[in-house]
Amino acid sequence: MGAVDRPTHHIAAAVLVVAYALLWQPTAPPPASSSITFAVSPVTPANFSGPLLRDTTTAIDQLPEYVDAGCQRVHQQSPLAIPFVASTTGFLDGVSKAYAQHLHLVLRPDDIWLALTSQFGLYVDGSSEALRSRLVKHRQGKIELEIETAGTVHTVDFGVCATQMVDKMRAHLVDPALADVLLPNFTTTTPHDRITASILTMATMKNFFQYKFKIACGIPTVTLLGSVDDWQQIRSRIEHFRAYGERMQTWVDLLSGVLDQFVAAARGEPDTAFWQSIYDSTYQGCGQRYVSGWVSVFAVFDGKGRWQGDERTTSSGETSTYPIIAADDLPPGYAAVDVEIDDNGNKMDAIMLAGHMSYAIQDNNTVVPQLGWAMALKPTAHRLEISTPV
Repeated sequence: MGAVDRPTHHIAAAVLVVAYALLWQPTAPPPASSSITFAVSPVTPANFSGPLLRDTTTAIDQLPEYVDAGCQRVHQQSPLAIPFVASTTGFLDGVSKAYAQHLHLVLRPDDIWLALTSQFGLYVDGSSEALRSRLVKHRQGKIELEIETAGTVHTVDFGVCATQMVDKMRAHLVDPALADVLLPNFTTTTPHDRITASILTMATMKNFFQYKFKIACGIPTVTLLGSVDDWQQIRSRIEHFRAYGERMQTWVDLLSGVLDQFVAAARGEPDTAFWQSIYDSTYQGCGQRYVSGWVSVFAVFDGKGRWQGDERTTSSGETSTYPIIAADDLPPGYAAVDVEIDDNGNKMDAIMLAGHMSYAIQDNNTVVPQLGWAMALKPTAHRLEISTPV
């Protein structure tokens, strides 16, 4: 496995991104509308001489920026044609090797244009304040651009997010058309070329903007089974809890607003904002996860029956309408009770369990909580007592 030569000067991230796109093209680019091959030098074509790589992660994990930042693994990347050569100057090094080793050379409009925009990016990076008034509307500092998307860090396509970031950038450019100029749109352009160009554009403008990808989870739809009367009954029944102490009164006050929303939704009048606030999860302190959102009203008593519904402020000072509860303190959704069985004089100890002990996955895309019960015999308490008739 060949190592990447590290240049004496620090190669800008923008150059690296375009280098990869230039040397390692997607495995299945769309067919070009046309092409032309012509003779250049009267030399005998030869085969490439040198180490070739096949592990695509090695195209990234030996780069100076990757190593210096202490990165542990490549999370996402564009597809690479295999085999390939890793190089921090992919376009220039590729041309050099073709020239020195008598190799054929294939160039796309995207290769040439992104090589040029890479140079433009370096120029802007080195002269950003002198060029500020010509490029962006804000006269000082950086504006944070945020792209919000659904999913998790493992499911989000960050390449698509990069293209969305450039779209959001347009509103802050003196000439919004600059974004169109920098992005390729040729007959040979692939989606990954557009992503590469978008990241290059982000790097070009990095002295004017900060970039943030916010991943927001959510529930696409909620289905309430049962009748409106069923939900109204639940709303009415909780009032009986008030007779059992101050904590119960506080809890019913919390529950009433939540259950009113269930009744309204069952009537066909769902409050979308309310249902979007069903669940939230934050990390505080030494990585401790906390749960909030209105679902926390179903967890105000811990596993020992102790009240834990008063906390409404995170360590960062954010407040919540509903209790904020440490994930480790979430109570079980089931209960257990000991029972004794007398089977015609044969006595056994057992345990019965009931409640929410699982949830079903329907059609591979829907969560359905499941109520259930079970009885289990206690082997250590199994007794045999034969009663004698009187």
